[in-house]
Amino acid sequence: MVTVESGALALEYAITHPVVLFLLGVQMPEMDGFELAELIRQNERHQDVPILFITAIYKSDEFARKGFDVGAYDYITKPVTDNELLLNKVKIFLQLYRQQRELEHLNHSLEDEVKRQTTELVAAKQRELELESRRKIEEKEKEKEKEIQAREIAWLQREKLFMEGVVSAVPAGLLVLRNGVITAVNSRFRQLFTFEPNQGDSILPVLAKIGLNPQQIERLHRRNTKEVAEELEVIHSENDEIRVLDIRSSGFIFEEEEEEEEEEEVVILLSIGDVTEQRRLEERQQYIAFQSGLAEMSMSVLHNIGNVLMGIQHQSERILEGGTSLQEIANLLQQLPQLAAKQNRESGEGDLTPPMKALLKASQQTGEDLNQLYQTHFSSSADRIYRGIQHIEEIITIQRGASELGGGSSEVSLHRLVEDARTLLADLCGLHQVQVVQKIDERLPMPVLPRSPLLQLLINLIKNSCEAIVVRHKLENKQQTDGETEGRITIEAESHQEQLRLCIVDNGIGIAPERLQTIFQFGFSTKKEGGGIGLHAGTLFVNKLGGTITAFSDGVGAGATVEILLPLNWQPDADEQRED
Repeated sequence: MVTVESGALALEYAITHPVVLFLLGVQMPEMDGFELAELIRQNERHQDVPILFITAIYKSDEFARKGFDVGAYDYITKPVTDNELLLNKVKIFLQLYRQQRELEHLNHSLEDEVKRQTTELVAAKQRELELESRRKIEEKEKEKEKEIQAREIAWLQREKLFMEGVVSAVPAGLLVLRNGVITAVNSRFRQLFTFEPNQGDSILPVLAKIGLNPQQIERLHRRNTKEVAEELEVIHSENDEIRVLDIRSSGFIFEEEEEEEEEEEVVILLSIGDVTEQRRLEERQQYIAFQSGLAEMSMSVLHNIGNVLMGIQHQSERILEGGTSLQEIANLLQQLPQLAAKQNRESGEGDLTPPMKALLKASQQTGEDLNQLYQTHFSSSADRIYRGIQHIEEIITIQRGASELGGGSSEVSLHRLVEDARTLLADLCGLHQVQVVQKIDERLPMPVLPRSPLLQLLINLIKNSCEAIVVRHKLENKQQTDGETEGRITIEAESHQEQLRLCIVDNGIGIAPERLQTIFQFGFSTKKEGGGIGLHAGTLFVNKLGGTITAFSDGVGAGATVEILLPLNWQPDADEQRED
């Protein structure tokens, strides 16, 4: 294997040396990989040498098509997750190239042999015409034909064995198709599926059993290009087991002339890999990272809010102390006339003078005014501040408890869980006059579940329902009056076949049918701002527990229901405990 630093050096080496395989990058000094590939193909010596592109940047279909247009055998993007598959690809292309060269050499040898034999036969015929009968000459020709046929049959058998070995060595499930008909199936495919296709079967029902929809099947059978490379990710369900399959297709069209009419033969290599565990691991890692970051952020925010709250509490205490002093002064001013009259009587000085009476009356009125001001404004404001601080402290207590619980499971009171969610969203729901009610079966036992993520999921669902109600009100241009509640969110909980059935029902804007399957996907959001992370993280949490989450709606304007099914008693396995 020879490595060079630039495209120019690679071209210089290719001109002066024989090469059996080119591994090219797309971006290189002096010239890119596409330019180098075109120049290589202009060299008669390397017109049929396999070229493989490997790139970490230019991953789009446009660059892949450009690579195939300049004569590449394959276009591989980094990172390469399966090094063994890459190595097998390289080995296959090397073997195919060597096989092609051997075939050319054999053809040349056969041509030379035929020429030699023809010369010998002509001479033999001439000698046999002179010495032997016509019969012996025909027998000798037949013997030569049998020898050639035996040689060709042996070569074809070796080729068949070689291809069968290549198909069996591929780690993924592999189907070889010719014009839509299965010609070969490897053992890995039989391990992946309970059904087993036979050689000669049509590929269409097989693809339908795997789980491909008509559009995906059409993509695998496109015939508008000479070379087709497709990659699909399909959800396959079999025996109540859902698996994620990575399906890759490489197609080639061979044109042959027969009886002055062109016929096309389409050969497709269909590779199927089970990436279920890989996807689950990726989702689990994303979920753990999200939860960890969320908990860390929450604790930091709660700490900062707690510090601010302490300052507010200190100031409120000073205000309350000032209010107490103000009330004492007001009471003293109100009592001044009685105190002055009593003092005069005890001292025997007689009645108070008119100016003194007027002054005492004004003082009494001032005290009454101050007392009224305290009762009307100061006291109510101080009470609102006190209740507001209590509400904030309650929220902080709930959030701290949720953040510190971690991923372990414990008995969860659904009544308390719903109340905590209502407390945290009280301002939002109160602002939009949305009523949150709970209908929880009193006979329902306390489920054993991770409380913190369950609370977060419930908060996200209630918040989304509240926002959906607001959207509906805006679209319908409804005017709410004081005390009127147009929005309603109902939390229902019951046991169902050893499972907890939790439903969140709202009378919001509803969900369009085409979005019912996408609202829980990563990144989905109907808002201009927001990453669409909350519901996806909740979905990962539900899936982690072995549960399901499903959305139902009769369409826009008809409200929506989210149903969650969870085990009543969940305990993490050893691997999950280590992750937590």
